[in-house]
Amino acid sequence: MAGHSTLLTKGFIASGAVPARSIVIFGAGDGLVAAAGAAADLSIGVSSELGALDGEPCDVHLAGVGEVVLSGAVARGERLTAGAGGTAAKGAAGNKIIGVALASGVAGDIIPMLISPSVI
Repeated sequence: MAGHSTLLTKGFIASGAVPARSIVIFGAGDGLVAAAGAAADLSIGVSSELGALDGEPCDVHLAGVGEVVLSGAVARGERLTAGAGGTAAKGAAGNKIIGVALASGVAGDIIPMLISPSVI
């Protein structure tokens, strides 16, 4: 399966550990990002395949196709939101959405996602 194909990647600094291929939110200060943890989080993008420890540089894909780790079963075409630890979960009404699944998968799978933040 094809991997990521990003249009815009920006460097930030990790505020806490940011796992590889995780959904991220803005951190407490300018230039910081943290792993998202809930569907209500205002997600901004997806961390690169490297991840980062607290205080380390963290590349974040803001547009295009990124790869995410799933927290549960998802079908291609479904909208994705943040789950625990920056994983991607199936979105529901009222959730903040980070993108659209481009493949189906189950918990622990890495799938491509079209990055397109919105709200259902």
